[in-house]
Amino acid sequence: MMTRRAALSRTRLAALLPLALAACEGTLDTGEPEAAATDDFKVEEKIVGGRLETGYPAVGALLTADGGLCSGTVIASRWVITAAHCLEGGVSGAVFALGNDVDSPSKVINVASGRQHPQYDANNIVNDIALIRLASDAGVTPVPRASSLDQSEGAALTFVGFGITSGGASNSGIKRSVTMPLAQLDPTTFSYGVRGKNTCSGDSGGPAFITQNGQVRIAGVTSYGDASCRAYGVDTRVDVYGSWIDQTIGSAQPAPQPAPPAPAPADPCGGLSYLGECSGTVARWCENGQIKSNDCGRAGQACGWVDDQTGYYCTAAQQPPQAQQPAPAPSPAQDACGGVDYLGRCSGRVAQWCENGQLAQRDCGSFGQSCGYVNGEVGYYCR
Repeated sequence: MMTRRAALSRTRLAALLPLALAACEGTLDTGEPEAAATDDFKVEEKIVGGRLETGYPAVGALLTADGGLCSGTVIASRWVITAAHCLEGGVSGAVFALGNDVDSPSKVINVASGRQHPQYDANNIVNDIALIRLASDAGVTPVPRASSLDQSEGAALTFVGFGITSGGASNSGIKRSVTMPLAQLDPTTFSYGVRGKNTCSGDSGGPAFITQNGQVRIAGVTSYGDASCRAYGVDTRVDVYGSWIDQTIGSAQPAPQPAPPAPAPADPCGGLSYLGECSGTVARWCENGQIKSNDCGRAGQACGWVDDQTGYYCTAAQQPPQAQQPAPAPSPAQDACGGVDYLGRCSGRVAQWCENGQLAQRDCGSFGQSCGYVNGEVGYYCR
């Protein structure tokens, strides 16, 4: 079943759209009378099997006045490339939001106009590519377009979008990315399909990036796939529409730029929480972003679990060797999570964290991911 990758998130977009309604009356230039918006592509479905993404600043969210959500990429100072079906309801009152979350964007720009490809066929989803012109400069480095994709089958592609994480979900609006190989190259499209990974609704118009000659370039825009976002996805090739793009934006594409390095996650204590740990007789814990320690043995004490507020620290004096007994493990009532807090930790490729007084975990390896520190709110999780 062919399903266009679009999504609807009216509650997220309500606070942003008035910015556009007051300042911009955008028009959609298709060469035909503007049709009424349809609802068949507004199925709430985001990157599947991917990860939170804080890079790729040129990728943003297209938010329409009727509550529609798509993704897009800045390819010139005031031009964004996206999917044609994202513009079916027109662009009057639409905005383009940059950043990693549509609820707290770094910048919101009014859409001045939009142009679907003149041979776009909505019924058969052919030539599903469009350009939108922004009312002001995006203020980010535009992404260059890929050269010919011929002989690129099997190449690694990185898909970025603001869609949902599974068919039927409603958690759109967060930038995510996933990497999959190009499976099949056709004259105007390419397809992909990896178990547990996919694009989904809300990722429509978002980019598929490829590395050519050491430079990250945009190879495709997300178009459609199966309704459950489990089997396959299809992107419109960017390389075969180069002449139309140049004629529309009226300027050459930007010079290739190296991909910006992904920001390194900050974890100054290396996974150690405020509850701490015991290293022999030494109690170690994280305090104000620094590792603190106390050698309990110097005071004739042992290191052990105290309570769920203190964590691991110096306890009662050690017994003589002949009478010394192993320290009892904390009872479930004392520490049901064994010292693991809500920020969690990594055990190999398994993420573990404390939730509602119980130890929860997720095997990131089974999804082809690794476990690592995300940020101060999420802690350790799959990446």
